[in-house]
Amino acid sequence: MRQRRAWLCALVLAVPLALTACSSGGNGATTQAGGGGGQTISVAVSGSENPIFAPYLVANAKGYFASRGITIKQDIYESGTLAFSAFAGGSDQFCICGATQVMTANSKGRGYVGVFNQYIGGAVVFVGAKKFESSRGTDLAKYNGATWAYTAEGSVSQVFMARAADAAGIGWDKQKHLAIGAVSAFIPSLQTGRADIVAMDSASAAQAIKAGIGYAVFNTNDPRTVQPIWGRQLGLPMVTTKAYASKNAALTQKFVDALRQGLVAVQANSADPNKVLALMPQDFQSSNKDTFGVIWPLVKAGFGSLDGTFTQQQLGDTTNFAIATGVLPKGTSTAADFDNTYAQKAISEVNSK
Repeated sequence: MRQRRAWLCALVLAVPLALTACSSGGNGATTQAGGGGGQTISVAVSGSENPIFAPYLVANAKGYFASRGITIKQDIYESGTLAFSAFAGGSDQFCICGATQVMTANSKGRGYVGVFNQYIGGAVVFVGAKKFESSRGTDLAKYNGATWAYTAEGSVSQVFMARAADAAGIGWDKQKHLAIGAVSAFIPSLQTGRADIVAMDSASAAQAIKAGIGYAVFNTNDPRTVQPIWGRQLGLPMVTTKAYASKNAALTQKFVDALRQGLVAVQANSADPNKVLALMPQDFQSSNKDTFGVIWPLVKAGFGSLDGTFTQQQLGDTTNFAIATGVLPKGTSTAADFDNTYAQKAISEVNSK
């Protein structure tokens, strides 16, 4: 039985930009997310109901993995930090992890590789307290002197807030900072006035908006909003180790083929939130039926222009962002951290039919 857990967006919500300590433990809950009766692949995820995992979730729900003889063992963690730590410690073969995380780890001698690009964007929404909507609107400069909340010190959600505040001309160092840790604290911190603006995952943002507690101030998933500030950021690719991909090339290809099929299904239905929701696992549908109409418009742009490969612009912008924030040293090469071979083959096989 699936366990619905409080979840964070990997990388963007709770994953520190620096490499987290490796661990094979963590608050993981294992579910058999899809049965193929053949080979089993274990995947570390930070929550099973994250809408920005849509291609993966749809591939599971619609049997795209199962039809290729793959059974998914899904290990669910309460944060991206725990998911990546478990993956890095060898507990899982794949991880939906942050691109910057892969770059940072590999700069320290690790051997990780992104094999499928399933989402572009920051994945968080800055949600302001509802009481400020009429007076401050979507002008971040009007949040000068406010309390800005995010998951953890050094998290990418914090870095996105810092960059956005600087771009608005108000200076991150002049703002009040609040690391609130858990996803469960997002809405209460806004509701009680502990924070004035919070970087939330899209589901939490939708709940806050629907409940009249907050409103969307700055959406890191909207290219029109963020590209002038930090370009086209890679979001949450599917990641494995170079050793695993090399040893299990055929299985990795089947896995990516299924992800690609899931992405195409999401894109084909993206204009209608109800159709996208219908593709999702049943428990996701039950949990999100009341808010998905709010959630989907916040994230759908992250799937629009993807084909599963990593473009030079995306790699360049993401690398430059990591260098600009001090995560990677100048001159770091990240070209070998992402492999387009599998996605390109998946595309060519479909086109040849």
